[in-house]
Amino acid sequence: MSGLRGSSSTNPSSARSTLTTPGALKPPMVRTLTPPPSPNQRRYYEGDGKHKEEHERWKGERDNNGNTSTTIGLGGSSNMDVTPAQNAFEALEDTVKRQAIRIQSLEQDVKTLNTTLESFIDNFNALRASLKQPHDRYPDTESLNVHPKFQWTLEEPDDNNSVEGTPRRRSHSQVTPTSSTRTSSPASKASGSSTIGRSNHADLDPKTLKHRVTNHDLTATVIRGALQKHHVNNASEDDYVLSISYDVEDGRVERCLSWDEKPLAVFEAFKAKSKDPVFKLALAKDRPSPRRLARKAARLLDKSTSGAGSTANDLPAQTSVETTQTATPAPQIEDGPLPKAEGYGLAIHPYDAPREGEFSVAPGDMFIILSRENPKWMTVQRDTDGKGICTRASVKAVIPAGCVLETSVPLAAAMTEARSSYGTHNSTTLVGASVSVVPPVLPSSIVSKATKGVALKDFRGAKVNKDDEELELMKDDVVHVYKKYHHWVYVIKENGDRGWVPSWHVGKLCIPKES
Repeated sequence: MSGLRGSSSTNPSSARSTLTTPGALKPPMVRTLTPPPSPNQRRYYEGDGKHKEEHERWKGERDNNGNTSTTIGLGGSSNMDVTPAQNAFEALEDTVKRQAIRIQSLEQDVKTLNTTLESFIDNFNALRASLKQPHDRYPDTESLNVHPKFQWTLEEPDDNNSVEGTPRRRSHSQVTPTSSTRTSSPASKASGSSTIGRSNHADLDPKTLKHRVTNHDLTATVIRGALQKHHVNNASEDDYVLSISYDVEDGRVERCLSWDEKPLAVFEAFKAKSKDPVFKLALAKDRPSPRRLARKAARLLDKSTSGAGSTANDLPAQTSVETTQTATPAPQIEDGPLPKAEGYGLAIHPYDAPREGEFSVAPGDMFIILSRENPKWMTVQRDTDGKGICTRASVKAVIPAGCVLETSVPLAAAMTEARSSYGTHNSTTLVGASVSVVPPVLPSSIVSKATKGVALKDFRGAKVNKDDEELELMKDDVVHVYKKYHHWVYVIKENGDRGWVPSWHVGKLCIPKES
């Protein structure tokens, strides 16, 4: 009996003979160390002798297969099949598994709450923008900040929201913002954050769009990806415009991307040149035409002059950028030969003369060009009847060259030619296309340099305000692009119809037209 305790059972036959010797005492409980008994095997440790014999037979078969085990006599009761330590370990393992499942469920709940919060902030800002009224119960929009990768900002004042300046000033100078003007936090740009709102300006980080778009996708696809990322699901890409700003020698330039461009490829090209490109997404209605901006500037000027307590002796009761009577020099009759015309000009953009010796310009004004001080400045006479006749009594003054289109013939003759040929060109016009209210001028009569372009999408109907000399376009219309101002371009169709259209609706076709 003593020899059996603590011995190593290496011979299955000897172990069986020892355990089944007649008259021997009840053998102690034997436990296998490797491998531990399974629940189906534990029942052989208890019960009658038949089960014990089956257990011993199983041990022998295992040892015959080359597996050796060490048995230790435990003595005492035979009910010690599972120790308390094993029970505690199994209970701890079950607890850890349950905790892991609960953590996964909590992570999913956090993601759902984050999505709901972003949607709420989106709807809240859209409601605030539509009301256009502050409310004391709610904080300002700037205070609604969530994760640093999703910060909200209001639209920054545009550098081009002003009437085109004279050559003596920086072109497209910025309108001085009022004290109530709110700007976005500079931290958003520094962190490269992605910001967007239904009616707000937004900076977009291309890294956040990598899973949605590629370098080969066009502008419409990039806009859709940005809207989907920020959960703006009820909007169309046609209602938005994507622009890119980048560094130049004297500051930064912003350019709207046309529908046929590949934004990410453009971004990578500017990034390779260390120009610090930034995408900006805004509503198309927040990019007004130059004529609309001119009226806005006139209203701001009227408010500033009326608020300063001016009288009738100081300034006119109303100052408009479209008036042609302000800042007009006194008539100067000169002896000698009559001035010779170097060309003729048709005003397409308003200009308010700030000093003596300059003409105020309104769209549609006609001029006789006498000389050019430099490419940005010209001396002219007014041509009230469009016949191009110079007189000594006519007043001479200077105007910005960017406000006019130069023609090779007097404007009256150019418009007559366009009207006479309009019927031929209009025979191919689609039914329902409206006729422009602006007198037509054929591209062949214009000597200003231009590029040929093509309409990428329809620009018509409610989107067009003809009072602002905006021009309707049908997709695939061929146009001549002459001027560009504040993300809009001045174009003329082959039939002479002319006006302003958004620059992102026009794609390039060829090199500039020969003069």
